[in-house]
Amino acid sequence: MQFDWRREVNEAAAVKLVCDECGRECASATYFARRLYCPTCADQLGISGSTVSYETLMGQLLREMRTRLDEWAAELERQLERRRGADGDPLRDDDFAVARLERYRGLEAQYLSLHRAFRRRGYAIPNPGWRSAYVERVINCGFPTQLGD
Repeated sequence: MQFDWRREVNEAAAVKLVCDECGRECASATYFARRLYCPTCADQLGISGSTVSYETLMGQLLREMRTRLDEWAAELERQLERRRGADGDPLRDDDFAVARLERYRGLEAQYLSLHRAFRRRGYAIPNPGWRSAYVERVINCGFPTQLGD
């Protein structure tokens, strides 16, 4: 199953949590298998996932996005290391660079959108130093990033 980051970020940026089963808004919901259930639906369906608030859900999405971005940075570092011994520019535009760069530019834009939503609501950003470490990793590989410079 493909995880839809755009849908998840848009839902997280909404003012209330919305039950995936009945569509009702709620202040807290049960988070199970990447779906949200209001307390009534969770009881009716016998679901015993973790109860989350809006802030908790946004934090989970932020951590998942960071994991994806960290995986990409590690992939860039491995690719760069393999190419160091090859003739020519180790960061030449090829299928690897073009395909991955476009995919992760979109993920970086979604990360920034979620980060801004945290700020607008006055929530503390979990592990705020992660962003600068990520930026350094990507820039050291010779690629641009939207998260800073």
